[in-house]
Amino acid sequence: MLFQFNIYSGLLLIFFTHNLAYALILLQKSIQERSKSAFWLALFLIIVALYLAPWMLGFAGWYDIDSYRAVIFTIPFHQLYFFGPVLYFYTQAVLNPAFRFRKKYLWHLLPGCLYLIYALLQVASDYYGNGGAFPSLYADIDFDEWYQITGHASMLFYLIYALRYYNLYRKVIQNIVSFADELTFKYIREFIITCLAIIIVNISFKIGFEIFPEFADFVGSWWYFMAVGVISYRIAIKGYANENFKSKRVGYGFVNESKTESTEILAEYAEIEFPQSDSNNLGLTESEEKLRDQLEKLLITNGYYKNPELTLLDLAKATGSNTALISKVINKGFNQNFNDLVNTLRIDAFKAKVAAGESSKSTLLGLALDCGFNSKATFNRAFKKHTGVTPKDYLAKNTAELGLKS
Repeated sequence: MLFQFNIYSGLLLIFFTHNLAYALILLQKSIQERSKSAFWLALFLIIVALYLAPWMLGFAGWYDIDSYRAVIFTIPFHQLYFFGPVLYFYTQAVLNPAFRFRKKYLWHLLPGCLYLIYALLQVASDYYGNGGAFPSLYADIDFDEWYQITGHASMLFYLIYALRYYNLYRKVIQNIVSFADELTFKYIREFIITCLAIIIVNISFKIGFEIFPEFADFVGSWWYFMAVGVISYRIAIKGYANENFKSKRVGYGFVNESKTESTEILAEYAEIEFPQSDSNNLGLTESEEKLRDQLEKLLITNGYYKNPELTLLDLAKATGSNTALISKVINKGFNQNFNDLVNTLRIDAFKAKVAAGESSKSTLLGLALDCGFNSKATFNRAFKKHTGVTPKDYLAKNTAELGLKS
């Protein structure tokens, strides 16, 4: 097979092969570990690899020979309409372990499928219209302006959609687990931003070519595909590392208890509003007040807050209630979300230990772990958020005050 190695084809080949290699590894991982996120990331990397292929093969000499040029021009390498849906499904699969592809999601793939049909019909028309041979001067429909504009617009739409889902997830997770800081998945935010960089680079090059048309040639465009290759390489490495990182996965009660789609469930929880009054019991019915008292007893008297992996589902099982009602009661009855409430109780317990002089017998981390925090970083963030000072500064100030009193 023809492949002329040079600086242009060689560099793009590196990113092309690495994307495919990571995709194959992730596909194997998706089969062995039934990882949905690995499957969608693999598809994403395959789409990116195909996106790089025409320019890589063009600089490898394929544009100079009719038979090879026909391959480039007849195969629809640029699947722009699949970019967005795949990255959106990947976002859902990472954030929600219960996510699974359903028939109702097929419409997201419809534009990509229609374009594939259109591309094949166009190829067949040109082939048979030229007497059973491909014309020597053949226009690659992948680079039609209408397709490039609508394709990248589709990517931008799904990036915004994925970012909305991520922000919704962050809001909801505060209401269902007591260790939300560990489940914010900053990786997904970085992934979305990195994908956005592809669109920004594309727009930047288009504007640049309009201002400096002398650079709007194959070599000038090569720099754009080189940039996409670098960006995709970062996505592949980060994505693979995220798949191998054994972070905590929560058995989301709000997913398991309902057949509602995950996005709708997230939206339902996000609609819970915090009361605007200082009255803790404002808006609670008599039965909800009883549930509030029951929750207070479980969390404080029974010491549930000390469980570093406490979730809303744990409280639902202990009270015989459901997670939606408990979340509502906590938000209204305690004027806090679940994560902040539990962390407040943990911080109060830490302060009590410091006041009792236990800081002279144990380290800050040791006290934090005894109070239910599961890491130093989580403890420091929560303590600074709730008190405005670091644990170290608080301890120093408290020790000084105790010294003056004695």
